[in-house]
Amino acid sequence: MLHEIKNVQDVVTFLETISEELQDFNPFIGFKYYRRPNTDQDRYTSEEAEIRDRLLERCFEVCKGKSQNFICLTIVVFQEARDFPTLKNESI
Repeated sequence: MLHEIKNVQDVVTFLETISEELQDFNPFIGFKYYRRPNTDQDRYTSEEAEIRDRLLERCFEVCKGKSQNFICLTIVVFQEARDFPTLKNESI
């Protein structure tokens, strides 16, 4: 897990890590609300959730500063992690 988000590549790396940890991800929901599948147990400790929330906030800041859309980046990274087809891969 990264400890700091400095650039867009760090944002992508963070999202790749989150895509490995979580099946579904909503960047507008704090990490303290994620639960382990089929249980009521927290997915992250309080400390782990706080770290991820801080990194997530920094992702928004970095993307805004570089005129990148964080939500679009998130969708692309999660699609690639799940091998979902994208428009660029489909013949029209």
